Amino acid sequence: MSPGTSINHFSCAFRLSIRMIRLHGAGAGAQASMSRSSSGAAVLIFAFVLLTAGCESLTGFLFYPQTQYLQTPQRYGLEWQDVELVAKDGTRLRNWYLPARGEQRGRILFLHGNGENISTHLNAVAWLPDEGYAVFLLDYRGYGQSDGAPLLPSVFQDIQAAHHWLQQESSATPLILLGQSIGGALGLTYAARWRGELPQFDTIVIESAPASLPQVAREAMAANWLTWLLQAPTFLLPSAYDPEKTVGDLDSGRVLLMHGSKDRIVDVGHLQQLEQVLPNAEVYQYEEGHIRGFADADVREAVLRFIQTKGPAPIAGP
Repeated sequence: MSPGTSINHFSCAFRLSIRMIRLHGAGAGAQASMSRSSSGAAVLIFAFVLLTAGCESLTGFLFYPQTQYLQTPQRYGLEWQDVELVAKDGTRLRNWYLPARGEQRGRILFLHGNGENISTHLNAVAWLPDEGYAVFLLDYRGYGQSDGAPLLPSVFQDIQAAHHWLQQESSATPLILLGQSIGGALGLTYAARWRGELPQFDTIVIESAPASLPQVAREAMAANWLTWLLQAPTFLLPSAYDPEKTVGDLDSGRVLLMHGSKDRIVDVGHLQQLEQVLPNAEVYQYEEGHIRGFADADVREAVLRFIQTKGPAPIAGP
């Protein structure tokens, strides 16, 4: 079974398992009996998948792509371009580019979270063109209209392709990485591991990012007794791409870490773990839930202030 086929097999079965588990508690009598049977069947389905999928394919456990766009930048009155990229392995990626309005002050590479696609994460960055920032919204492989299936480390090729395009195709203004949730984790690892191959990011803004990908998956499963047994595959997830293990060489003084104190998806404890490995990072904690910071004008102002006070990043060494 190829990695692509294996990951699709895994992801579909996992989602089916979760849907079956969610039937639990739907009602009394026959419905309750059905839900108990469904819960058991869900675990059996998932166990079967674990026997037929390789450990590498288990990284698909982290991604929940959606192919359909639910909105476009037109909803926000924004100009945009469809940008097609090809990753190093030939995977075709479809993305959006939002030009800055007026004089351009910077270029932002936006890495969204693990659910849906760029259309549903657009609201997080729709305010930036009015502030003078051009934004490139990357849809990883398997998301939106991008080909392929999301798998680590392949998605880093997608980030690299977007980074290269943004560096080549737009004016020489500050280059900024903005990542939310798993996009923040991927962005930190990419910025640290691939430094020197392309110009460094002048600033890095991270919101609600997990310090460890297997850990956050495990915590999500442990939060509900119905999914407690599904923690097992998370112990097989590779930790080599966890920010807490990869960012040692990153200039943490150019990093802004944001997290909501009411986050129930990525616990705020992950912020504290990232602070340990990024000791000079600026930290901003707000009183909201998961990736809800940009709904707050004070948070938006703090982000603008941070990226506008940092000078150009030094040229990276080998």
